[in-house]
Amino acid sequence: MSSKLSQRYINDAIRIRKEYVKNIKVVNEKSDKVNYHRNEIEKVNKEIEDACDVFKGDPEKDDAFQKNMNEKLSIIEKSINIIQKELKPHIDKIEELQKESDILYKAIVEKYPDMTVDELKNQILPHLDE
Repeated sequence: MSSKLSQRYINDAIRIRKEYVKNIKVVNEKSDKVNYHRNEIEKVNKEIEDACDVFKGDPEKDDAFQKNMNEKLSIIEKSINIIQKELKPHIDKIEELQKESDILYKAIVEKYPDMTVDELKNQILPHLDE
């Protein structure tokens, strides 16, 4: 017969899960923006490659084109850097929560050595959907 898991452990699991989900959502939302900008960089790089042959004989047009492309790349790079700065605290929090989760798991296993992993899951998982 298995023990009943302490409410403290269940509450910790719920807190970790809620914070994890909240941070993952933010990362996923921002990741879409980063991917959009990465695609824009690829487009600009393609434009530059294609234009190399076109402007070979006309340095004036080539210089203007290069300046335009560099400006585009600079704007995209600034946007990506801003997004990455916004993401960093969430990524750090996710890593911190993973460590907390590992510590919580070890504490539960130590406190309830007779419980199987399935028994632990059966007592915790129903609370995570609340």
